[in-house]
Amino acid sequence: MAKVELKQPIVQEISEQIKDAQSVVVVDYRGLTVAEDTQLRKQLREAGVAYKVYKNTLVNFAIKGTDFESLSDVLEGPNAFAISTTDATAPARVIAKFAKTAPALEIKAGVVEGTFYDADGMKAIATIPSREELLSKFLGSIQSPITNFARVINQIAEKGGAADVEVEEIDWKIITDANAALSSFLAGDLDMVGLGTGELIKQAEAAGATIQSYTDGSAFYIYFNNNDKYLSNVNLRRALFNAIDEQKEIDTVWQNDNEPMTSFTAPGVSAADGTPFAGKVGELYAPSRDQEKAKEYLATALSELGCTVDDLSAHLSIDCGDSPTAIAEASFYQEQWRQVLGIEVAVNSMITKQGSQNRKTGNYVMSVTGWGPDYNDPNTFLDIWVTDGGNNQTGFSNERYDELIDLASKETDLEKRESYFIECEQIIADQLPIGPSYWRAPSYACSDKIKGGMHRSTFQDINAVYVKLS
Repeated sequence: MAKVELKQPIVQEISEQIKDAQSVVVVDYRGLTVAEDTQLRKQLREAGVAYKVYKNTLVNFAIKGTDFESLSDVLEGPNAFAISTTDATAPARVIAKFAKTAPALEIKAGVVEGTFYDADGMKAIATIPSREELLSKFLGSIQSPITNFARVINQIAEKGGAADVEVEEIDWKIITDANAALSSFLAGDLDMVGLGTGELIKQAEAAGATIQSYTDGSAFYIYFNNNDKYLSNVNLRRALFNAIDEQKEIDTVWQNDNEPMTSFTAPGVSAADGTPFAGKVGELYAPSRDQEKAKEYLATALSELGCTVDDLSAHLSIDCGDSPTAIAEASFYQEQWRQVLGIEVAVNSMITKQGSQNRKTGNYVMSVTGWGPDYNDPNTFLDIWVTDGGNNQTGFSNERYDELIDLASKETDLEKRESYFIECEQIIADQLPIGPSYWRAPSYACSDKIKGGMHRSTFQDINAVYVKLS
C-alpha cells in the first residue's frame, strides 16, 4: 500500500476534528514530563477540548482551504493541537493557566473563530472568561439591580406616584473649574454642583446650601510593588499599612464623607441575600490602624530583610497625581511613615498617564490609585488580584487566591460562591498586596429647588436620581 494511502485516514481524522471547531491552538509541548502531559490532557478533556499530536505535514493537508490554513506558517518542530468545538477560548485559557506551573509548555499560535492570533494574541485570548464564568458573574450581578429597582418603584409609590418625581427639563452645564462651578451655584445659576474638597464643602455650607453625599463604590488604596526587593516582604507591607491613620487622612486631607475601608469590596456591592457584601466580610481594616503593631512589623521586616531604616529611606518612594489633593494625600502618608516608623519616603508627583504607565511596567515602588466597579458583584473587585491578571500590577501571586476566584467563576450556588469571596478578602487583609485606604463619597450642594434628596447607585445598570424641582 502506498504511503499516501496510509496517511489518508489520519488526514481524514484531522479534518473531522477541525470541521466544526471554534478554535485550534498549536502548542510546543517539548520539555513536559509524562506526569505533566497526563495532567494537561486531563484538564483539557474536562474542559471539553481535544488534544492531539499530529505530524505537521498531515495537518497541512487537512487545513488547506479551511479557516485554519493560516496555521501552516507555525507548523515547525513537534506540535500538539488543542481543538474545541464548544468554547472558543477554552484551549488557550486551560493551556495558559497550566503553563504557569509548567513553563516548558508554550502556545505558538491559534485560530479562534476564524481569526489567526500569534503567541501574544493568544495570551490575550486566554484571559477571556468561560461561558460558565460569565453566567456566574451574571447571576451575581442581577441580584442587586432587581432589588434596587424594586426599591425605586416602592419609593416612587410612597411619594404618590411617578407624577411626584417627574422632571420636565434638565439643563446640564459643563464647568471644568470646581471653584467656578461653586461660584455659579452660589450665584443661583446652578441647582446642583459637585464638591470635590473639604474647602468647597465649607464654602457651600456657609452659604446655606444643602449638602448631600453618597458612597459611589470607588475604592482607593496604595499599590505595593510586591516584586520590589523590600516590599516583597509582607511584614514591611504590614508595617507601612498599619502606620497610617486612615480616619485622620479623611479628616485632614479630604474633609468630606469618604469612608475608611473595612474590606476591599465597596459597601454598595450586594451579598447573596441582597444585603451589603462588606457586612458579611466584617471589619478587616480598622479606621485607625494599629501604629504600635506597625513598629513591631517593621522590626520583624528589618530582621528578615537584613537591612536598616536608612536603607529603606534611601529606596522607598510613592507615586501620586499632580493635583493639590493628590500631592496632599501622598504627603500625609509620607508624614505618617516618618512619625510612626522613622522612614523617609520620597513623593513623586506626575500626570495620571505617567503613573498608570509606571504601574503597568512595574516601574514604581508604591503608587496611589483606585478602582471603580464595573458590575454589582464582589468579583468586580476581587478578581483584580489573580496571578498575571490584566489589572494586577502589584506582582502579587497567591495559589489559594487564584483557586478561590476560579471556583467562584464556576459556582452557581450563590452562598457557596460568596464564601469563596469572603476568603479572598481575608487573604488580601493578611497578605496586603495593597494598602486599602478609603471608599469615595462624593458630596453635592443642592439648592432649595431640589426636594426629596439625591441618590446615585454604585453601578451603571441602575442609576437613579430622586429629585423634585419646585
